[in-house]
Amino acid sequence: QGNIISPNQDWTDVADLNYDSPALRQWMIKMMKHWIYDVGVDGFRCDVAELVPTEFWNAARSAIDSIKPVFMLSEGALPEHHLHAFDMTYSWNLYDALVKTIRSGSPAFSVTDVLRTESLRYPKGSLRMRFVENHDKPRATTVFGYAGSKAAAVIAWTVPGVPLIYNGQEVGDTARLSLFEKDTIRWNNSFASDFRSFYEELDDLRRRHAALREGDFQILQNTAPRSIVAFRREMNSERIVVAANLSNQEINASVLLPEKDKIRHFLKLSILLASADSRIALKDSSFSLSFSLPPFGYCIAKID
Repeated sequence: QGNIISPNQDWTDVADLNYDSPALRQWMIKMMKHWIYDVGVDGFRCDVAELVPTEFWNAARSAIDSIKPVFMLSEGALPEHHLHAFDMTYSWNLYDALVKTIRSGSPAFSVTDVLRTESLRYPKGSLRMRFVENHDKPRATTVFGYAGSKAAAVIAWTVPGVPLIYNGQEVGDTARLSLFEKDTIRWNNSFASDFRSFYEELDDLRRRHAALREGDFQILQNTAPRSIVAFRREMNSERIVVAANLSNQEINASVLLPEKDKIRHFLKLSILLASADSRIALKDSSFSLSFSLPPFGYCIAKID
């Protein structure tokens, strides 16, 4: 009747559409085609996509792919979204685990448990968008602290998936941006130079090392699982180990490398990126890595 109903009292700018109506579905697909064909967009980020029937998204994807290949991002996290409709979903699971660990003191193995569960629940090859902040969440520096936000980012940038960098995150901005009003990023805050260099190095690592983008992922057992997250990325002959201390205490620990690595003779250990005062060493005799990480410290190393 022309009376627009909102899904809830907080979403006054959103219409609760009836996707049981075939005519509505046809109209929505027509509009998506318009934006692709007439405007030239290359895809869509679909907010709260899980509140719209997946069969609609499947039909929409088939229709718009007939125009050109597009990229579809679901702000939801349903495993079924990966079967056809969407290329990537938001990784709320990893973010929540990092918050519980770094901010609330849950054991670090909570993070690896989430990643193990994800590998079982989602179709093989599912692309997850990893983040430590976004428009719905407070700033990473506010949630995790300055050192903690870097440790969280190291994990988000090096586990399987694609990292999101939100406006101002790259300079450690602490002010949450307004959703509906013009706002200004604090480009010249006191931490800007340090954070900019940090994220430039992280991005450069992903560009230069295919193992961090597409390599196999293996969680490594370590001697301090309540504090340390450690894992390995491998692609072809490239092997990269990542270790991050998610506690506020200095931790000394070791990681036993996988059995298949024992047939290789390692020549050197190259540090790709590490926090200040982080130390790591390779013990050929036991095929293990020993490391000392300061509070919220991290180390990314390549083994040759």
